[in-house]
Amino acid sequence: MCVAVGSIELFQKMCDELKDWIGEKINSINLDDVGKDLASVQVLQRKQQNLEQELKPIEEKINKMSMMANAYVSRLLISMLLSKFI
Repeated sequence: MCVAVGSIELFQKMCDELKDWIGEKINSINLDDVGKDLASVQVLQRKQQNLEQELKPIEEKINKMSMMANAYVSRLLISMLLSKFI
């Protein structure tokens, strides 16, 4: 059971880190800046490309977290079902 508790703590830590990262990115996005000339539009395009590159590892992390969550739910359901038959 200790392993499960440690895994849940790891999962919660990952969730907290992801939430913080998303908050930082939201705060860094200036929705009022739509580009007033070619140079400013190009700067915005580079920022967009950089953000897309940053999202690739985050997508992998989210997929891993989703698999972890599904595994926890499956174990919990199995445990609940077994407890009814014991």
